Amino acid sequence: MGGSGGHMRHPHDLDEVKTGQDVVDLFRAIPNYLRSEEFESGTSSSIKLDGSNNAIKVVDHTGNDAKKDIQFAIDRASLDPLDVGGVTIDKLEQRFTRTIKKTGEIKVNTGMIRSSSGLINMMEKTYRSNPTQVYELLQRLGLVDSDGNPDPTKFINIEYIERNVEDIERYIKDYKKKHGREPEIKKGRANAIYYSFDSITFLNISQYYEVIRKGVLKRPGAQRPEIDDYDNAGNKIKRTSTDVSTPAPFDREDLDALAELAAPFAPENSYGEQFVVQGPGSLGVKIDHDAAEESSEDEVKAATAKAIDLLEKNINAALNNSLIIKINDRIQEERTLETWLETVQNFPYKPYINIFKKDSAGSIVRDEEENPVYISISPFAKALHEMLVIEQEALSKIMPLGPDENCPLGGNLTDCKKVLYGAIFYEAARVLGNTVKRSLHAKDDRFGSAVDNEGIVINAGMPFGNKVTSNTFKLTGEFIVDGSQGVYAVRESEAYRTEKWIERNVRTLLENKLGNNFSDNTYKKLTDALMYAVIEGMPRENIEIANVINTISEESSKAFVYEFLNSYDAIRSIFEEIEAAPPTSFRENLNEEEENRTTVALLPGSFRPPTKGHYGMVEHYLSDPSVDEVVVYVSNPEEEKRTIAGRSIDPIQIWNQYVSGLENVHILKSDSHSPVRAVYEFISEAAPQNAVVILGCSEKGADPSRFQAYEKYKREDVDVEPISCPVIRHDPEYINLLSSNEEILQNMPSFVGSGKSIEDIHASDMRYLAALASDNDVAKELLGYFIPENVNKENIFSLLGVGKEPVQEKKTNMSLLSSLVEQVLDEKVSKKRQRINTKTDYYINQKNMDPKQAYAIANSMEDRGELKKGGKHSVEEEIEEASSVVGGSLAGYAGNPPRKKKNKKNEGMVEQIIDYLLNTNKLEIS
Repeated sequence: MGGSGGHMRHPHDLDEVKTGQDVVDLFRAIPNYLRSEEFESGTSSSIKLDGSNNAIKVVDHTGNDAKKDIQFAIDRASLDPLDVGGVTIDKLEQRFTRTIKKTGEIKVNTGMIRSSSGLINMMEKTYRSNPTQVYELLQRLGLVDSDGNPDPTKFINIEYIERNVEDIERYIKDYKKKHGREPEIKKGRANAIYYSFDSITFLNISQYYEVIRKGVLKRPGAQRPEIDDYDNAGNKIKRTSTDVSTPAPFDREDLDALAELAAPFAPENSYGEQFVVQGPGSLGVKIDHDAAEESSEDEVKAATAKAIDLLEKNINAALNNSLIIKINDRIQEERTLETWLETVQNFPYKPYINIFKKDSAGSIVRDEEENPVYISISPFAKALHEMLVIEQEALSKIMPLGPDENCPLGGNLTDCKKVLYGAIFYEAARVLGNTVKRSLHAKDDRFGSAVDNEGIVINAGMPFGNKVTSNTFKLTGEFIVDGSQGVYAVRESEAYRTEKWIERNVRTLLENKLGNNFSDNTYKKLTDALMYAVIEGMPRENIEIANVINTISEESSKAFVYEFLNSYDAIRSIFEEIEAAPPTSFRENLNEEEENRTTVALLPGSFRPPTKGHYGMVEHYLSDPSVDEVVVYVSNPEEEKRTIAGRSIDPIQIWNQYVSGLENVHILKSDSHSPVRAVYEFISEAAPQNAVVILGCSEKGADPSRFQAYEKYKREDVDVEPISCPVIRHDPEYINLLSSNEEILQNMPSFVGSGKSIEDIHASDMRYLAALASDNDVAKELLGYFIPENVNKENIFSLLGVGKEPVQEKKTNMSLLSSLVEQVLDEKVSKKRQRINTKTDYYINQKNMDPKQAYAIANSMEDRGELKKGGKHSVEEEIEEASSVVGGSLAGYAGNPPRKKKNKKNEGMVEQIIDYLLNTNKLEIS
C-alpha cells in the first residue's frame, strides 16, 4: 500500500561506521547484544516484515452524531489536502479516483478503496465497542492530546500484508497435486516473502515532518532537522532532512492493547478469513535454540547460551570466507571478507560515478565515433555488487580504469575504489546478515525463522567497538541484494563449518600425520585440543598442550606427540588444510546428526532456454512424496554459443517465471561451465548436510549415464541416486502444425540432426523457433508449445527476444577464413583434451589414483604421443566405457586442472596458415 514508511539504515549506512573495520566490530558485537538485558526485554529488536506501509490517524468528527467526537482516517503522506486533513471513509472514492488528462478516462483504484475502508471500519468499530478504553489508549499514544483534540500529524504506522490471490491459488493447486488434499495452511506473497496468513501490524507511532513550499505551510508536523550530507561534488554540507516522518515516543504495551481490541473487527480477505491484527510485541525476536518445548528454564538458558556461542563462531567463519574480485582479465584479488573489510573506508553515496552503459547482450554501448557511452550511478548501487561479486565481472569491463586497466588499492579514494568498497560493504551486509538471521526466530511462531522474513531490526543504542549506534538499523542478509527472493531458506545455501565437521576433519588430518600408532583415546584428546583452538580462533601457544600430553597412556610416544604439537608448522598446516577443505552446509546440528534426511532432486543443465520438458521434470519430482525439494542448478557455459538471433539467453529469469508460486523449488546458479561439473560441485560442496541427492535426468538419449562418476566427488554424508524420469513429448497439435509448414520443418534442428525426433522437446528447436517468431506467426504459435501451460507466454516471448531486432554479426571474408582455420585447430585441441580427460578418468575410477596424479600422468602421456590410437600403450579400447561416462569433462576433479585459456600458439598458427595460402596463390580473397 505504500506511503508513510521511512528509510531504515543498513549497517554501512550508520553514522558511526566509518570503515570496514567498524562493520567487523559491529557484527562481532551482536552476540554480546543478544546476551544483554536490552535484548531479553524484547523492546530493542524486532522482525522486519515484507509488506507495505500505511498510516491511520485520528481526526475531528464533522458529522451530526454528537456522541462521536472523533473519527479515523488514512493518510498517504502526499501534500494533497485530502491526505493532510485525513481521508475519512466518505472521501475514499474522491481520493482514489483520477482522470487521465489526455483521454479524459476516469480511473478508480478499487483495491485501495477496499483495503483503506477495511482499516477505517476496523478502527471505527473498535472505538464504538469500547469508547472509554480506546480513547484513553489514543491519548496515551499521543494521537489525541490532553484537551481531547486529535493530532493529525501523528499516526499509527502499519505494516499491511495481504497475500496475492493468484499466488495462493497456485500454491493450493500444487499442494493438491502433490498430496491429494487441500493444504491446511495457504501460503502466498504480498511482495517477495511467503506468508501463511494476512496481517495488519501496528508497528509504532510516528509523526510527519512539516512541509513548507514557497513560504506556505503545506503540511503541519514536527520541525525538520538539519543533517550532514554531501553535494554532487562530494563536499560536506548541511541540508534539511527529506524524510517523510519520524518515530514518536510511545508505550509498546499501549499499542499492543489497541491491536488486541481491534482484532475482532479486522477485515476479511478474499477467502473470507479475517486479517490477523497485532502490535509491536508480536514481532519480538528470540534465539533459535534446540531445547525441546518441555525443557526446564535452566535447560532453555543453556541451549540459548550455546546457540549464541555458535553464532559467534559462525560470524568468525563468515568473516573468513574467501572473496574474489577481478580487476581485469589478468589481475584478480582473493582475500577473506575480513581482510577486505580491514582495507576499505566508508564514503557518501554521492557524488555518482560513471560506468559503461551496456546493451541487453552485455556489450558496451558506443556513440557514432566509437567512444564508450557512460551512465551515472551511485557507488553503493546493488547492480555493482551483482556485477563484481555475484557475476565475477572484471572491474575494467564495468568502468574505465586507464591504459593499464588497474585499480591499485590504498592511497586516495578514487572512483574505482568506491565501486570496490561499495560492493564489499554490500557483500558484508549480505553474508554477515544471513549469519545473524539464521540464529534468530520470531517469538510469534507463525512468522517462523528470521531467514523467512525480510530482516531483523535493532534499535539505536547497541554498543560496538568503542562506539554506540545512534540510529535504528536492519539486518536483511540476502534481501539486501535480491528483494525478489522467496523463502528458499538461506540456511541451505550458505556453507559453514560446524563442530562435528571440524572434529571429523581434524581427526583425519591427525591420523594422516601421526599414523595409526595411538589409541582412540589419544586421538580424541589430541582432536579435542586442536578442535578447540580452531573453533575459538586461538593462537597455537594458547592450546593447553601439557594437559593433553599428561593424559596419553603410551609413555614412549609422549615425546613424539609433544614435539609434534609444539611444532608451529605442523599446527599451522592442520589449520590451513581445514580452511582449504570444502565446508558442509549449516544444516548439520552442533551436537548430533539429524535423524531426518533431506531428499533433494537436482536438475542440472545450461537450460538455454528452459523448455516445457524441463518444467515437466520439476513437476515429476515434486509429485514424488519422498522428494523434499527440487533444485534447478543452472551451469554457466564458458562460451555462449546457444543464442537466439545473436542474443544471449537468461535461463534464470525464464525459470523464475515457470516456477513462480511453486513451493520447494529453488533456482540456483552454478559457476561451473558444464552440467556435469555443476553436479560434482553440488554433491561435494553445496548439498545440504546428510542429504539424499536424486540426480534428475530424462530418459532421452544418454542423459542418465552422464553422471556415473559421481561416487568420486560426493561428500561422505551425501548419498546419490540417479533416477531418470519419463520423456515429455510434444502434443499432436504441435506435430500437425509443424508438419503442415514445410519451410519451417526443413530447417528444424531435430529434423535435420541425426538421432533426434521432432516429437521430443529440444531446446535447440525452441531457439530456432524463437529466432523466427518475430516475423512468422506460425513459428510464434509453435514456440508457444515449448512453454508450460500455466505460464504467461507473452512474458516468455519477451525474455526470448521475440519482437526485438536480431544482433547482426558482421564478418569479412578474411574473418570467416580465420574462423574456419581456428575451428579446425580447436577440433584438434579438443580431441587432445578428450584423450587426456578420458585417461585421467580411467586412472581415477579403475586404478583409484589421486586425481592430481592421474591428470599429470595422462597429460605427460599425451605429450609423448602415447594416447593417440596406434601409438605406444594405446588405451582407446580399454577406456571406451569410461569415455562415455565423463563425456570428455574433468568436472569436479580435486586437482582442479587448468582452465581453458585462449591458445596463443593457435593464434600464431592461424596467421601462418593464412599467410601460406595467400602467398602460394592457393587461396583468393574476393
